[in-house]
Amino acid sequence: MFEMSLSQVWEVYLSIVANALTAIGIGVIGLYWFYQRRVKIQIIVPNISDANYKMLFVREGGDGTKLVNKTVSFKDVAIINETEKIISIKIRCNPRLGFQFKCFVELLGTDKQNRTNYKILKKKLLSLEFKDISPLAYDGKVWYLLPHEYLFGQINISPLESIKNNIWYPTLAKKIYPYHSIKLKVPIKCEGENVFDENEYVLETTTNNQKEIIYFKLLESNENENYALIKASIQLTEKLSEVKYRFFLETLTDDTERIMNLLNNATNKKSEQLDVKIKDGINEFLEFRNNKGSISNLREEEEIDIAMKLRKIIKNGNAEFIKNIKDNALKSFENELQTIIEINSKKITSSEYMKHLFELIESYNRDYDIKNMKIDKAGSIIFMVDEVVNLNGNNYEYFWNAQMLKKKWFF
Repeated sequence: MFEMSLSQVWEVYLSIVANALTAIGIGVIGLYWFYQRRVKIQIIVPNISDANYKMLFVREGGDGTKLVNKTVSFKDVAIINETEKIISIKIRCNPRLGFQFKCFVELLGTDKQNRTNYKILKKKLLSLEFKDISPLAYDGKVWYLLPHEYLFGQINISPLESIKNNIWYPTLAKKIYPYHSIKLKVPIKCEGENVFDENEYVLETTTNNQKEIIYFKLLESNENENYALIKASIQLTEKLSEVKYRFFLETLTDDTERIMNLLNNATNKKSEQLDVKIKDGINEFLEFRNNKGSISNLREEEEIDIAMKLRKIIKNGNAEFIKNIKDNALKSFENELQTIIEINSKKITSSEYMKHLFELIESYNRDYDIKNMKIDKAGSIIFMVDEVVNLNGNNYEYFWNAQMLKKKWFF
Protein backbone atom coordinates (compact mmCIF):
# COMPACT_ATOMS: atom_id res chain seq x y z
CA MET A 1 0.00 0.00 0.00
CA PHE A 2 1.29 3.42 -0.99
CA GLU A 3 2.11 5.60 1.96
CA MET A 4 2.81 9.37 1.87
CA SER A 5 5.25 11.08 4.09
CA LEU A 6 4.13 13.90 6.34
CA SER A 7 5.73 16.45 4.05
CA GLN A 8 3.89 15.08 1.05
CA VAL A 9 0.58 15.20 2.92
CA TRP A 10 1.28 18.80 3.84
CA GLU A 11 2.03 19.70 0.20
CA VAL A 12 -1.24 18.11 -0.94
CA TYR A 13 -3.12 20.01 1.76
CA LEU A 14 -1.56 23.32 0.74
CA SER A 15 -2.33 22.61 -2.91
CA ILE A 16 -5.99 21.93 -2.10
CA VAL A 17 -6.21 25.12 -0.03
CA ALA A 18 -4.52 27.16 -2.78
CA ASN A 19 -6.88 25.79 -5.42
CA ALA A 20 -9.87 26.48 -3.17
CA LEU A 21 -8.75 30.07 -2.54
CA THR A 22 -8.16 30.57 -6.26
CA ALA A 23 -11.63 29.26 -7.02
CA ILE A 24 -13.14 31.49 -4.34
CA GLY A 25 -11.21 34.49 -5.71
CA ILE A 26 -12.35 33.77 -9.24
CA GLY A 27 -15.91 33.37 -7.95
CA VAL A 28 -15.74 36.70 -6.07
CA ILE A 29 -14.35 38.47 -9.12
CA GLY A 30 -17.00 36.83 -11.27
CA LEU A 31 -19.76 37.92 -8.88
CA TYR A 32 -18.29 41.42 -8.78
CA TRP A 33 -18.38 41.72 -12.56
CA PHE A 34 -21.80 40.06 -12.65
CA TYR A 35 -23.25 42.64 -10.30
CA GLN A 36 -21.48 45.56 -11.95
CA ARG A 37 -23.60 47.78 -14.13
CA ARG A 38 -22.32 49.23 -17.36
CA VAL A 39 -23.83 52.71 -17.67
CA LYS A 40 -23.73 54.37 -21.07
CA ILE A 41 -24.14 58.15 -21.25
CA GLN A 42 -24.54 60.22 -24.41
CA ILE A 43 -24.84 64.00 -24.40
CA ILE A 44 -25.01 66.81 -26.96
CA VAL A 45 -22.12 69.23 -26.51
CA PRO A 46 -20.59 72.20 -28.36
CA ASN A 47 -18.46 71.17 -31.32
CA ILE A 48 -15.24 73.01 -30.40
CA SER A 49 -11.92 72.48 -32.18
CA ASP A 50 -8.81 71.62 -30.12
CA ALA A 51 -10.86 70.31 -27.19
CA ASN A 52 -11.26 66.98 -25.39
CA TYR A 53 -14.37 66.09 -23.40
CA LYS A 54 -13.64 64.05 -20.27
CA MET A 55 -15.24 62.83 -17.07
CA LEU A 56 -13.74 62.60 -13.59
CA PHE A 57 -15.09 59.45 -11.89
CA VAL A 58 -15.01 60.66 -8.29
CA ARG A 59 -16.26 57.70 -6.23
CA GLU A 60 -18.97 55.09 -5.93
CA GLY A 61 -21.91 56.03 -3.75
CA GLY A 62 -22.22 59.11 -1.61
CA ASP A 63 -20.04 60.52 1.14
CA GLY A 64 -17.75 58.18 3.05
CA THR A 65 -16.81 55.81 0.24
CA LYS A 66 -13.29 55.57 -1.13
CA LEU A 67 -12.19 58.31 -3.52
CA VAL A 68 -11.25 57.08 -7.00
CA ASN A 69 -10.73 60.31 -9.00
CA LYS A 70 -10.16 58.50 -12.27
CA THR A 71 -10.30 60.41 -15.58
CA VAL A 72 -12.22 58.79 -18.45
CA SER A 73 -12.51 60.24 -21.97
CA PHE A 74 -15.70 60.64 -24.01
CA LYS A 75 -15.78 59.36 -27.58
CA ASP A 76 -17.36 61.19 -30.50
CA VAL A 77 -20.47 59.41 -31.80
CA ALA A 78 -21.96 61.81 -34.35
CA ILE A 79 -21.63 65.31 -35.76
CA ILE A 80 -24.90 67.27 -35.76
CA ASN A 81 -23.66 70.47 -37.37
CA GLU A 82 -20.78 72.93 -37.13
CA THR A 83 -21.70 73.89 -33.57
CA GLU A 84 -22.95 70.65 -31.96
CA LYS A 85 -21.95 66.99 -31.70
CA ILE A 86 -22.89 63.88 -29.71
CA ILE A 87 -20.35 62.24 -27.41
CA SER A 88 -20.57 58.98 -25.45
CA ILE A 89 -18.95 57.29 -22.47
CA LYS A 90 -19.30 53.91 -20.69
CA ILE A 91 -18.90 53.64 -16.91
CA ARG A 92 -18.85 50.49 -14.80
CA CYS A 93 -20.21 50.88 -11.28
CA ASN A 94 -21.94 49.10 -8.43
CA PRO A 95 -25.64 49.36 -9.29
CA ARG A 96 -26.58 49.45 -5.61
CA LEU A 97 -24.41 52.50 -4.91
CA GLY A 98 -24.37 54.62 -8.04
CA PHE A 99 -21.42 56.94 -8.63
CA GLN A 100 -20.34 60.56 -8.39
CA PHE A 101 -18.74 62.28 -11.36
CA LYS A 102 -17.89 65.68 -12.82
CA CYS A 103 -17.51 66.44 -16.53
CA PHE A 104 -15.05 68.88 -18.01
CA VAL A 105 -13.64 70.14 -21.32
CA GLU A 106 -9.91 70.31 -21.81
CA LEU A 107 -8.97 73.08 -24.26
CA LEU A 108 -5.72 72.23 -26.06
CA GLY A 109 -4.73 75.46 -27.82
CA THR A 110 -2.45 78.28 -26.81
CA ASP A 111 -3.52 80.60 -23.99
CA LYS A 112 -4.85 83.10 -26.52
CA GLN A 113 -6.72 80.41 -28.48
CA ASN A 114 -8.15 78.96 -25.26
CA ARG A 115 -9.48 82.34 -24.13
CA THR A 116 -11.21 82.81 -27.49
CA ASN A 117 -12.60 79.26 -27.52
CA TYR A 118 -13.75 79.60 -23.91
CA LYS A 119 -16.08 82.48 -24.81
CA ILE A 120 -17.61 80.42 -27.63
CA LEU A 121 -17.77 77.31 -25.45
CA LYS A 122 -19.45 79.00 -22.48
CA LYS A 123 -22.08 80.70 -24.64
CA LYS A 124 -22.95 77.40 -26.31
CA LEU A 125 -22.92 75.43 -23.03
CA LEU A 126 -25.39 77.93 -21.57
CA SER A 127 -27.65 77.65 -24.60
CA LEU A 128 -27.63 73.85 -24.13
CA GLU A 129 -28.49 74.44 -20.43
CA PHE A 130 -25.34 73.07 -18.82
CA LYS A 131 -25.00 74.27 -15.22
CA ASP A 132 -22.28 75.73 -12.96
CA ILE A 133 -19.83 76.40 -15.78
CA SER A 134 -16.44 77.18 -14.25
CA PRO A 135 -14.00 79.89 -15.34
CA LEU A 136 -11.18 78.85 -17.66
CA ALA A 137 -8.46 77.24 -15.51
CA TYR A 138 -4.72 77.74 -16.08
CA ASP A 139 -4.48 74.18 -17.47
CA GLY A 140 -7.27 74.77 -20.03
CA LYS A 141 -9.97 72.86 -18.12
CA VAL A 142 -13.59 74.02 -17.95
CA TRP A 143 -15.85 72.13 -15.50
CA TYR A 144 -19.66 71.92 -15.67
CA LEU A 145 -22.74 70.03 -14.49
CA LEU A 146 -25.03 68.26 -16.96
CA PRO A 147 -28.44 69.74 -17.90
CA HIS A 148 -31.38 68.80 -15.67
CA GLU A 149 -33.06 67.00 -18.58
CA TYR A 150 -30.66 64.10 -18.17
CA LEU A 151 -32.08 63.56 -14.68
CA PHE A 152 -28.70 63.22 -12.96
CA GLY A 153 -28.66 64.31 -9.35
CA GLN A 154 -26.29 66.81 -7.74
CA ILE A 155 -24.32 66.37 -4.54
CA ASN A 156 -21.94 68.62 -2.58
CA ILE A 157 -18.37 67.31 -2.50
CA SER A 158 -18.39 67.86 1.28
CA PRO A 159 -20.73 69.33 3.92
CA LEU A 160 -18.43 72.37 4.22
CA GLU A 161 -18.09 73.22 0.51
CA SER A 162 -20.62 74.46 -2.06
CA ILE A 163 -18.90 72.76 -5.02
CA LYS A 164 -21.20 70.18 -6.60
CA ASN A 165 -20.73 66.93 -8.51
CA ASN A 166 -23.23 65.04 -10.63
CA ILE A 167 -24.38 61.68 -9.29
CA TRP A 168 -25.90 58.69 -11.10
CA TYR A 169 -28.50 56.95 -8.97
CA PRO A 170 -29.27 53.21 -9.18
CA THR A 171 -32.88 54.10 -10.04
CA LEU A 172 -31.79 55.75 -13.31
CA ALA A 173 -31.70 53.92 -16.63
CA LYS A 174 -28.36 52.37 -17.60
CA LYS A 175 -28.63 54.02 -21.04
CA ILE A 176 -28.82 57.81 -20.93
CA TYR A 177 -29.73 59.22 -24.34
CA PRO A 178 -29.08 62.78 -25.50
CA TYR A 179 -31.77 65.45 -25.81
CA HIS A 180 -32.40 67.89 -28.61
CA SER A 181 -34.19 70.93 -27.20
CA ILE A 182 -36.05 73.60 -29.13
CA LYS A 183 -36.79 77.00 -27.59
CA LEU A 184 -39.20 79.52 -29.06
CA LYS A 185 -39.88 83.14 -28.16
CA VAL A 186 -43.60 83.78 -28.71
CA PRO A 187 -45.95 86.71 -28.01
CA ILE A 188 -48.19 86.72 -24.94
CA LYS A 189 -50.65 89.39 -26.09
CA CYS A 190 -51.71 90.27 -29.61
CA GLU A 191 -53.68 93.50 -29.97
CA GLY A 192 -54.40 93.44 -26.26
CA GLU A 193 -55.68 89.86 -26.17
CA ASN A 194 -53.82 87.13 -24.29
CA VAL A 195 -53.38 84.46 -26.97
CA PHE A 196 -50.65 82.58 -25.11
CA ASP A 197 -52.55 81.36 -22.04
CA GLU A 198 -55.63 80.45 -24.04
CA ASN A 199 -53.88 78.25 -26.63
CA GLU A 200 -51.30 75.43 -26.66
CA TYR A 201 -48.01 75.20 -28.60
CA VAL A 202 -47.25 71.70 -29.88
CA LEU A 203 -44.31 69.99 -31.58
CA GLU A 204 -44.96 67.00 -33.86
CA THR A 205 -42.01 64.68 -34.55
CA THR A 206 -41.82 61.85 -37.06
CA THR A 207 -39.08 59.20 -36.90
CA ASN A 208 -39.22 56.08 -39.06
CA ASN A 209 -42.90 56.86 -39.79
CA GLN A 210 -43.65 56.96 -36.05
CA LYS A 211 -45.31 60.22 -34.95
CA GLU A 212 -45.07 61.75 -31.49
CA ILE A 213 -46.74 64.84 -30.03
CA ILE A 214 -44.76 66.93 -27.52
CA TYR A 215 -46.19 69.95 -25.72
CA PHE A 216 -44.03 72.99 -25.12
CA LYS A 217 -43.50 74.01 -21.51
CA LEU A 218 -43.06 77.55 -20.21
CA LEU A 219 -39.52 78.59 -19.22
CA GLU A 220 -39.93 82.33 -18.78
CA SER A 221 -42.68 84.93 -19.06
CA ASN A 222 -42.16 88.69 -19.45
CA GLU A 223 -45.33 90.73 -19.77
CA ASN A 224 -43.48 94.05 -20.04
CA GLU A 225 -41.58 92.79 -23.10
CA ASN A 226 -44.64 90.81 -24.21
CA TYR A 227 -42.99 87.44 -24.74
CA ALA A 228 -42.98 83.92 -23.36
CA LEU A 229 -39.97 81.59 -23.76
CA ILE A 230 -41.13 78.01 -24.28
CA LYS A 231 -39.24 74.75 -24.79
CA ALA A 232 -39.81 71.22 -26.06
CA SER A 233 -37.20 68.46 -25.65
CA ILE A 234 -36.86 65.31 -27.73
CA GLN A 235 -34.89 62.33 -26.45
CA LEU A 236 -32.85 60.80 -29.27
CA THR A 237 -33.02 57.06 -28.71
CA GLU A 238 -32.14 53.97 -30.73
CA LYS A 239 -30.39 54.59 -34.02
CA LEU A 240 -29.77 58.24 -34.93
CA SER A 241 -32.44 58.38 -37.60
CA GLU A 242 -33.59 61.55 -39.29
CA VAL A 243 -36.33 63.35 -37.36
CA LYS A 244 -38.98 65.50 -39.06
CA TYR A 245 -40.55 68.36 -37.09
CA ARG A 246 -43.72 70.38 -37.55
CA PHE A 247 -44.94 73.14 -35.24
CA PHE A 248 -48.59 73.74 -34.32
CA LEU A 249 -50.78 75.91 -32.16
CA GLU A 250 -53.91 74.22 -30.82
CA THR A 251 -56.93 76.53 -30.49
CA LEU A 252 -60.67 76.32 -29.98
CA THR A 253 -62.31 75.01 -33.15
CA ASP A 254 -64.38 78.16 -33.76
CA ASP A 255 -61.51 80.52 -32.90
CA THR A 256 -58.77 79.26 -35.22
CA GLU A 257 -58.88 81.89 -37.96
CA ARG A 258 -59.14 84.83 -35.55
CA ILE A 259 -56.17 83.64 -33.46
CA MET A 260 -54.13 83.02 -36.62
CA ASN A 261 -54.75 86.58 -37.82
CA LEU A 262 -53.79 88.03 -34.43
CA LEU A 263 -50.52 86.05 -34.40
CA ASN A 264 -49.67 86.89 -38.00
CA ASN A 265 -50.08 90.59 -37.27
CA ALA A 266 -47.82 90.31 -34.23
CA THR A 267 -45.08 88.09 -35.66
CA ASN A 268 -44.68 88.88 -39.37
CA LYS A 269 -42.05 91.60 -39.12
CA LYS A 270 -42.38 93.27 -42.52
CA SER A 271 -40.53 96.57 -42.71
CA GLU A 272 -43.44 98.16 -44.58
CA GLN A 273 -45.79 97.25 -41.75
CA LEU A 274 -43.55 98.88 -39.15
CA ASP A 275 -43.00 101.94 -41.37
CA VAL A 276 -46.75 102.48 -41.63
CA LYS A 277 -47.24 102.20 -37.87
CA ILE A 278 -44.44 104.68 -37.15
CA LYS A 279 -45.78 107.12 -39.74
CA ASP A 280 -49.32 106.88 -38.35
CA GLY A 281 -48.01 107.33 -34.80
CA ILE A 282 -46.05 110.47 -35.69
CA ASN A 283 -48.98 112.03 -37.55
CA GLU A 284 -51.38 111.21 -34.73
CA PHE A 285 -49.11 112.75 -32.10
CA LEU A 286 -48.50 115.93 -34.15
CA GLU A 287 -52.26 116.32 -34.62
CA PHE A 288 -52.74 115.92 -30.87
CA ARG A 289 -50.08 118.55 -30.11
CA ASN A 290 -51.26 121.06 -32.73
CA ASN A 291 -54.94 120.84 -31.85
CA LYS A 292 -56.27 124.23 -30.70
CA GLY A 293 -58.04 122.60 -27.81
CA SER A 294 -55.05 120.53 -26.73
CA ILE A 295 -54.65 122.64 -23.60
CA SER A 296 -57.90 121.10 -22.38
CA ASN A 297 -56.23 117.70 -22.68
CA LEU A 298 -53.71 118.56 -19.99
CA ARG A 299 -54.60 117.70 -16.42
CA GLU A 300 -55.13 120.63 -14.13
CA GLU A 301 -53.45 119.04 -11.15
CA GLU A 302 -54.00 122.06 -8.88
CA GLU A 303 -57.70 122.20 -9.71
CA ILE A 304 -58.13 118.53 -8.87
CA ASP A 305 -56.25 118.95 -5.59
CA ILE A 306 -58.41 121.92 -4.47
CA ALA A 307 -61.63 120.15 -5.51
CA MET A 308 -60.72 117.06 -3.50
CA LYS A 309 -59.90 119.16 -0.42
CA LEU A 310 -63.20 121.06 -0.73
CA ARG A 311 -65.13 117.81 -1.07
CA LYS A 312 -63.47 116.48 2.07
CA ILE A 313 -64.43 119.62 4.03
CA ILE A 314 -68.03 119.42 2.83
CA LYS A 315 -68.32 115.74 3.74
CA ASN A 316 -66.98 116.47 7.25
CA GLY A 317 -69.51 119.34 7.58
CA ASN A 318 -67.73 121.05 10.48
CA ALA A 319 -67.32 124.59 9.06
CA GLU A 320 -69.96 127.12 10.22
CA PHE A 321 -70.66 128.50 6.73
CA ILE A 322 -71.47 125.01 5.52
CA LYS A 323 -74.11 124.60 8.18
CA ASN A 324 -75.88 127.75 6.84
CA ILE A 325 -75.97 126.59 3.20
CA LYS A 326 -79.26 125.15 2.02
CA ASP A 327 -79.23 121.40 1.44
CA ASN A 328 -80.01 121.60 -2.28
CA ALA A 329 -77.26 124.20 -2.87
CA LEU A 330 -74.77 122.10 -0.89
CA LYS A 331 -75.67 118.99 -2.83
CA SER A 332 -75.34 120.86 -6.12
CA PHE A 333 -71.89 122.15 -5.18
CA GLU A 334 -70.75 118.70 -4.05
CA ASN A 335 -71.88 117.22 -7.37
CA GLU A 336 -69.98 119.93 -9.25
CA LEU A 337 -66.79 119.09 -7.34
CA GLN A 338 -67.22 115.41 -8.14
CA THR A 339 -67.65 116.25 -11.85
CA ILE A 340 -64.44 118.31 -11.87
CA ILE A 341 -62.52 115.48 -10.25
CA GLU A 342 -63.85 112.80 -12.59
CA ILE A 343 -63.39 114.77 -15.83
CA ASN A 344 -59.87 115.92 -15.04
CA SER A 345 -58.85 112.50 -13.78
CA LYS A 346 -59.72 110.98 -17.14
CA LYS A 347 -57.83 113.52 -19.22
CA ILE A 348 -54.52 112.46 -20.67
CA THR A 349 -51.26 114.40 -20.66
CA SER A 350 -48.91 114.72 -23.60
CA SER A 351 -46.36 112.46 -21.92
CA GLU A 352 -48.96 109.76 -21.30
CA TYR A 353 -50.15 110.01 -24.88
CA MET A 354 -46.59 109.70 -26.14
CA LYS A 355 -46.08 106.62 -23.96
CA HIS A 356 -49.25 105.09 -25.40
CA LEU A 357 -48.01 105.63 -28.97
CA PHE A 358 -44.57 104.24 -28.11
CA GLU A 359 -46.07 101.03 -26.73
CA LEU A 360 -48.25 100.68 -29.83
CA ILE A 361 -45.34 101.09 -32.26
CA GLU A 362 -42.98 99.00 -30.12
CA SER A 363 -45.47 96.11 -30.20
CA TYR A 364 -44.78 95.89 -33.96
CA ASN A 365 -41.03 95.96 -33.45
CA ARG A 366 -40.46 92.79 -31.39
CA ASP A 367 -38.53 89.72 -32.49
CA TYR A 368 -40.34 86.39 -32.18
CA ASP A 369 -39.29 82.95 -33.39
CA ILE A 370 -42.61 82.06 -35.05
CA LYS A 371 -43.98 83.38 -38.33
CA ASN A 372 -46.23 82.69 -41.31
CA MET A 373 -49.28 80.98 -39.82
CA LYS A 374 -51.78 78.96 -41.80
CA ILE A 375 -54.71 76.79 -40.79
CA ASP A 376 -53.91 73.07 -40.91
CA LYS A 377 -57.41 72.13 -39.81
CA ALA A 378 -60.08 73.49 -37.49
CA GLY A 379 -58.46 73.95 -34.07
CA SER A 380 -54.91 73.62 -35.41
CA ILE A 381 -52.60 76.32 -36.81
CA ILE A 382 -49.31 75.28 -38.39
CA PHE A 383 -46.48 77.81 -38.38
CA MET A 384 -42.88 78.32 -39.43
CA VAL A 385 -40.00 78.94 -37.01
CA ASP A 386 -36.99 81.22 -37.21
CA GLU A 387 -33.47 79.93 -37.84
CA VAL A 388 -32.52 80.18 -34.16
CA VAL A 389 -33.80 76.64 -33.52
CA ASN A 390 -30.86 75.17 -35.51
CA LEU A 391 -33.04 73.13 -37.84
CA ASN A 392 -32.95 72.86 -41.62
CA GLY A 393 -36.39 73.40 -43.03
CA ASN A 394 -38.40 73.39 -46.21
CA ASN A 395 -41.62 75.36 -45.98
CA TYR A 396 -43.46 74.14 -42.85
CA GLU A 397 -41.36 70.98 -42.34
CA TYR A 398 -38.01 70.89 -40.54
CA PHE A 399 -35.42 68.13 -40.28
CA TRP A 400 -32.86 67.06 -37.70
CA ASN A 401 -30.12 64.70 -38.79
CA ALA A 402 -26.75 63.67 -37.38
CA GLN A 403 -23.79 62.30 -39.31
CA MET A 404 -22.76 59.09 -37.58
CA LEU A 405 -19.01 58.69 -37.23
CA LYS A 406 -19.34 54.91 -37.08
CA LYS A 407 -22.01 52.73 -38.59
CA LYS A 408 -23.33 50.92 -35.55
CA TRP A 409 -26.42 50.77 -33.40
CA PHE A 410 -26.80 53.68 -31.06
CA PHE A 411 -27.34 52.08 -27.62
